[in-house]
Amino acid sequence: MSSEVFIIANPIAGDGKSGELSNKLVEALSRLQVSSTLKTALSAGESEELARLAIVEGSDVIVACGGDGTVHEIINGIKPCPGSKVSPLLAVLPAGRCNDFSTSLLLPDSPVELAAAIKSGHTKKIDLGKVGETFFATVATLGFDSEVAEYVDSGATPFFLSGILSYLYGLLIKLPKYQFPEVRIRTDSSMFRGSILLSAVGNTDRYGGGFLICPGAKIDDGLLHLCIVRQIPRLEVLKVLPKVFFGQHVSHPKVSLETFSNMSVVLESTDKPENLSVWIWADGERAELLSAEEETTFKVIASAISVVVT
Repeated sequence: MSSEVFIIANPIAGDGKSGELSNKLVEALSRLQVSSTLKTALSAGESEELARLAIVEGSDVIVACGGDGTVHEIINGIKPCPGSKVSPLLAVLPAGRCNDFSTSLLLPDSPVELAAAIKSGHTKKIDLGKVGETFFATVATLGFDSEVAEYVDSGATPFFLSGILSYLYGLLIKLPKYQFPEVRIRTDSSMFRGSILLSAVGNTDRYGGGFLICPGAKIDDGLLHLCIVRQIPRLEVLKVLPKVFFGQHVSHPKVSLETFSNMSVVLESTDKPENLSVWIWADGERAELLSAEEETTFKVIASAISVVVT
């Protein structure tokens, strides 16, 4: 493949290892006589801007060197449009706290292997999810795990915790005072109304560094998977959530799974000030602010982008 490769590195991903990995990728591509440009995203949202710049410069491949958050920003910079001839290929060099996107696709974590894959031109078409106007690659969540994500993102967890451990710490801190939101969820074939612990929409089966929240979800099946965990006693939460590591939570009577192409969600008004608005998180990033009695939509964008694979 004759490629102009545009590499976007997140310098804080993986405790800074993305800088070293991205430089090694530049070297590996050079040995294969593939030209590349390396840019560093110095602030939140800059990876999205750099992806737009890559398109303007006519890059054939955009490499995300970081975690799921970096992938999230780049796919939103690309603004995927199925059938478009101008969309560049996406390649990923996993270097983040959570790398569930690359894990789901069994992508290489070696700069040398990724350079060879880019050179060979092997690709795979994948779906993306879309909530409101925001694309996502892995899982979008509403409810308890989003509240925990807010807490972890604020930097309140101890510095020596990362990945799953930081989320488990946040879970224990936020659970005692958690207010269960009341929602209306309508899919192609079902309607749910009630209080939930959480709802998760999966384009992949996992998120958060390995939580198997939507078992069976596939990134290329043209569907999104919905997992709803209804309100349960707080002590019961401590029993159910560890089972998510292995996808065993689905056997609980308060858990339901289904697939869909289109879905709408409404946060119902209550007398709880905490529920006047809540954030939907996707790929570990804030994606959409859901306000009371306002509708937000989810849909699948089938075969949205092509990803470099081995």
